[in-house]
Amino acid sequence: MIKCGGLAARFLLGLVASLAGLSPLRADDADAPNGDVSFTFTHGNSAVIPCKFILNSLLIQVPTPDKKFVYLLFDTGANAPMISREFAEKMRIRSGGEVPAMGIGQDVTVSGVSGGIDFSLGGLTFHGAHWIILPSSTLEATYGLPVVGVLGMDLLKDLVVRIDFPAETIEFLRRSAFQSPAGAADLPLTPSDEGYLVEATVRSVATSATGHFLIDTGNNGTLELSRRFQDRHPELSFRTFARNGATGVGGTLLTSEAICPALSLGSFSLRDSLVDLDQTAQGVEADIDGIIGNEIWRRFNLVFDLPDNELYLQKNTHFAEPFSYVTAGMNVLASGSRYEMLTVHEVLPGSASQRAGFQKGDVLVALEELGSAPLTMANVYPLLHRAGICHFTVQRDAEKLPLTLELKNPVR
Repeated sequence: MIKCGGLAARFLLGLVASLAGLSPLRADDADAPNGDVSFTFTHGNSAVIPCKFILNSLLIQVPTPDKKFVYLLFDTGANAPMISREFAEKMRIRSGGEVPAMGIGQDVTVSGVSGGIDFSLGGLTFHGAHWIILPSSTLEATYGLPVVGVLGMDLLKDLVVRIDFPAETIEFLRRSAFQSPAGAADLPLTPSDEGYLVEATVRSVATSATGHFLIDTGNNGTLELSRRFQDRHPELSFRTFARNGATGVGGTLLTSEAICPALSLGSFSLRDSLVDLDQTAQGVEADIDGIIGNEIWRRFNLVFDLPDNELYLQKNTHFAEPFSYVTAGMNVLASGSRYEMLTVHEVLPGSASQRAGFQKGDVLVALEELGSAPLTMANVYPLLHRAGICHFTVQRDAEKLPLTLELKNPVR
């Protein structure tokens, strides 16, 4: 079973391949399709690769044979690399077997598996990699960019990975070329079937509990506590103030939102972060204590020493930024050849978006607060996560309607 950990976007509520042999995947490869993958660097023992930090996600730009670019989501919550079926067909990457894939939803997706493929990330080439080919993917629609897949962790298990969020770069290094960063906190990583886990302590108003949480850069949220963790620690008490949800492989997971007075990671303590409380035990989350997403990780410079199972943390310039508790309660997806059409896909009952009159199927035509900036996912997303008033024009059937979305801080 391939676990897709996060690969999850909170509601907006806010390869490039030269084909090698396409041998069929053996049954005993299904749990570790990249056990024998190798890699080479173009220069020396490392490669620094630019990325884009959009919608709280790390997107690695990758050239394609037609001299265009696509993006891969850097997702530490996915234990295998994945590409969409549409992109696989475009690149003539054929499936050599099948494997079930599980994400945050209740459904298990039967996915194809490619044969061994060589592909490059600008200075780093992987040899003989197997890719999970997802029969359906909403990555492009979620980001409004040609995001065709996910860079999963079993490709990287023999590498050190350094993420610099302010500089928007990811560096991949051989273990022999790595020296631990001076002054960084060193936390042990625990490999699991779900991904890499790190110990953290969650504090509620009156007490605290410690668990092991999935490090999930494919999740653009903060802290998520599984139903299992909540049931094991009934002493933890949070005052919820909103409903939310996340979409990913296998469907949707509904959550309630609250504030976590403190989240401790080694010697670091983050105050008053948003916490999502899972309403059901389903998908990958059913078997873990919870998830820590990119709204937490972007506050650190991260180093994953995967051969030695160590995580290094250093504060960066984002560390002291306050957390936002604003929730629009609306999921927007992009379509069109240039991702120019933004359509409301889902509206949560009782949300600010429902009160404003948004309906499923509404097409966003204009947003006054953007001024002359284009109406793109990257530009709309930040406005749906901060307090204020947004003046939209939407197309509904044959009508253009003005809708005013008022987003308030629900806890102050």
